[in-house]
Amino acid sequence: MDGDRAVTTSLERGVRAELEDLAGAEHVRVQEGDFVPFSRDATPLFWHSPDAVVFPRSADEVAAVLRLATRRRIPVVPRGQGSNLCAAAVPVRGGIVLSLTRMNRILEVSRDELLAVCEPGVTTYELAQAADARGLLYATPPTRAAPRCRRWAATWPPARGACAG
Repeated sequence: MDGDRAVTTSLERGVRAELEDLAGAEHVRVQEGDFVPFSRDATPLFWHSPDAVVFPRSADEVAAVLRLATRRRIPVVPRGQGSNLCAAAVPVRGGIVLSLTRMNRILEVSRDELLAVCEPGVTTYELAQAADARGLLYATPPTRAAPRCRRWAATWPPARGACAG
């Protein structure tokens, strides 16, 4: 077994059950057939399969999965829509793909502060619609589905920018 993929042994020894306890069995994928969409992003050059995909609903669930992964030394790759072009959402060492698409609430849009606070699964289109409802303009790429706001929270200063999640 490749040293980078030793996580498979951990999954066979109860990690799957722990993940199901944390996020609910219906929000954990461990079948190889479920991995195809999570094995790549919009870059066709990189393709690596995860050992599990977890769909958390809250920051508490994310924290619990990260604690488990840290304890078991399992790599974790956070993922939104997978629309980026730099392979940042590709699980090159296997492990857990943490799909943040269920965390899709817009928590605040402040016209006075020109500030939006949202979870990482909110699409930029959804945020643009919420901004428009308050008389604000948030320009988006020409697609409704992606990207997710996780990208902006990670790259756009200040920390409380267009999306914080």
